[in-house]
Amino acid sequence: MVYRHVLEWPNETLKKVSRDLDIEKDINITKDLLDTFKVTGGFGLSAPQIGFNVRAIVINESALNDCESFQKELLMINPVILKKEENASFEEACFSVPGYSFDIERSSKVKVEWLNLAGEKERRWFNNYSSACVQHEIDHLNGILIIDKLSQLRKSMIIKKIKKDKLSKIKQLGLSKEEKSKRKSIKTRKNNRKNRKKNKK
Repeated sequence: MVYRHVLEWPNETLKKVSRDLDIEKDINITKDLLDTFKVTGGFGLSAPQIGFNVRAIVINESALNDCESFQKELLMINPVILKKEENASFEEACFSVPGYSFDIERSSKVKVEWLNLAGEKERRWFNNYSSACVQHEIDHLNGILIIDKLSQLRKSMIIKKIKKDKLSKIKQLGLSKEEKSKRKSIKTRKNNRKNRKKNKK
């Protein structure tokens, strides 16, 4: 099993349009995508999120539909949305923008065509949150994140907040390193004093 680190905004890989996946040449990418999804869990994941700009996604239909009869790891290679119907608002989160969720307007029904690992074409409708998830993951293949679906003003505010949160984490990490260094220094001085006392005896 190969677990790949999930990339976070503003990584440049997430902003690129992905090429079609070649099943023979890129088979290891599909394996890494499935392996990583088994570790991360969640509703869906795309190849660009683990560092590969190829058109492959995986969704957990079982969780999306709250039904065990659906697949937990539906791999979709080179997925294409053929038809959209009706609109609805869905609350969405994303591994690449951790800690945030947004109400996103999407089609509540989509007809999608894709290839399976055998290279066979599959085609069917997805409804409600399954529909939203498929659209969300296909957006990743086109270099689009959920923050790109927000108004320009809200997107700007969210980006500032994300940058501030990241800076805060970096500062906290730096402080913790300083504290570790201080503690190590104090411990070393105590040990030195103990050794000097022993030598005097």
